[in-house]
Amino acid sequence: MKTITVIRVAGLLVYMNTLSPAADKIWLRDGSTLTASVQSVQTDAYFANVDGAMRRLPRSEMAFVVYENVERAERFLKISQARRLAAKPDLAEVNVLSAQAFGEAITELAGAARRRICVAQFLISGAQSDPIRSFYETLKQKSLSGVEVEVVVEFGSGTGALVKLASREFGDELEAAGVRMFYHCRPTVLHKKLLIVDDEAVILGSSNLTLAGTWENNEMNVLIRDPAFVQTVLKDFEEVKNNALDRSQLNDRLAR
Repeated sequence: MKTITVIRVAGLLVYMNTLSPAADKIWLRDGSTLTASVQSVQTDAYFANVDGAMRRLPRSEMAFVVYENVERAERFLKISQARRLAAKPDLAEVNVLSAQAFGEAITELAGAARRRICVAQFLISGAQSDPIRSFYETLKQKSLSGVEVEVVVEFGSGTGALVKLASREFGDELEAAGVRMFYHCRPTVLHKKLLIVDDEAVILGSSNLTLAGTWENNEMNVLIRDPAFVQTVLKDFEEVKNNALDRSQLNDRLAR
């Protein structure tokens, strides 16, 4: 009896003939078939020996492949490796967030912080409407309760005066609650938008921490829970922070 195993690899159905050896067979989307010997599998195409000649077969033209045997399928598709990775418990958890989902997620994540909250933003503003108001109130409460809260904002020469004024004035309000403010004054513009909580989770994407960025705009953000990835982002945050000015240093610079 013939046994055929069906799996999906990168959106392409792949059939493995496990008991009845035969040449590789390739079904094309136009309904035709090829008897071939697959030689290489690339991101956008298969390369196969067809009637003694090497042919490039774009994935977009292919429906599915029946390999001669499991060993050949494993050779080209690394199926066992994919299965091992899929079974790993430490795979990253990723959630895609629209503007409104982002507004809810940042407040929830910051509210769960136990040790540290790190923020890097192009612009911060103290809007009096939710959801952004709730987020900033959460930052203040967490800071007053002993959680370390650090915020880095853009303040370079290439940034508009109104943007810098808004960030500076609201930065004063946050500092009154114990939040540590840092101002990025380098020639390159700080355009990162990220939130790191307890070195365990990070939200990054397109949204500024403003009412528009958390409610009105068409935005795309991701929430990622993966220790290794978060450490990479945290390293980048620390580098940005270490090259920024605190309030005292900023005042000295502006007074010159």
